[in-house]
Amino acid sequence: MWEVEKKVLEYQKEIIINNVTGLLVKQEAVEEMSKEMRFLYDNVEKRRAMGKAGRDRVEEFYNWEKNVETMLKIYKKITEE
Repeated sequence: MWEVEKKVLEYQKEIIINNVTGLLVKQEAVEEMSKEMRFLYDNVEKRRAMGKAGRDRVEEFYNWEKNVETMLKIYKKITEE
């Protein structure tokens, strides 16, 4: 939900920076997920900050135009060697 600046609860640590872009929870840890959902519900500013940080991360790392530009540089370097 980062593209719309919404907070994230996730169990895949490759995606989330814990307490920055979302909250990591153990897969199938119902009690922990419930606790973190309550935390997000009670902490509006933290929730918004995580959503914004997630959106910024998407724009930085998952930007189609940037990825194409990077790939073109790589291809150019490869073909010049």
